[in-house]
Amino acid sequence: MQIINSQNKIKNQHLNFNQMEKLTPEEKKRIIDKLENEFYPHKVEFIGANRFVVREPIYVKADTGEITILHKDKLFNENCEEIPLQNEYNNILIFTVGLAVVCSRNNIQIKDRRSSQNRRDGLIDINGKELLPCIYDSIHVHLDGFIEITKDGVKKATNVNEIINGKFNWDKAMIWEH
Repeated sequence: MQIINSQNKIKNQHLNFNQMEKLTPEEKKRIIDKLENEFYPHKVEFIGANRFVVREPIYVKADTGEITILHKDKLFNENCEEIPLQNEYNNILIFTVGLAVVCSRNNIQIKDRRSSQNRRDGLIDINGKELLPCIYDSIHVHLDGFIEITKDGVKKATNVNEIINGKFNWDKAMIWEH
């Protein structure tokens, strides 16, 4: 649960997000090195909230024979333990106020060495729980807890409380014209 105080700053009270101790740069490097050793040659990144992502490459071959690279991301905690995800994601982006945008890509086409794909965004929490499925054109989570969600070219607004509490409803959400 989150509470917005009178200064419009968010106090995160969900998922033990506030109780997390910040990792030092040395601790982050040690964890990245350990994950890189275990998952070589996959790329490992720190994505905030004491979470790390391992990006496993997936090679996609078009009918023309051309190849492009996508990723299958896996989420890990500060103990190098994999956090189970409800679905597979091509990308897990940086955590902001305890939420991370996740991306799923499909309908991949390759022409003249360029790939085009249909990207859809969703949201997960620090425990890997899917809060919004990957059906949106884009999602932007702001540090103050404000969230912009675009679907079929329409932009709507919500906040972290609605998402975490499972109360977000696309049809009832406020249209955001900014």
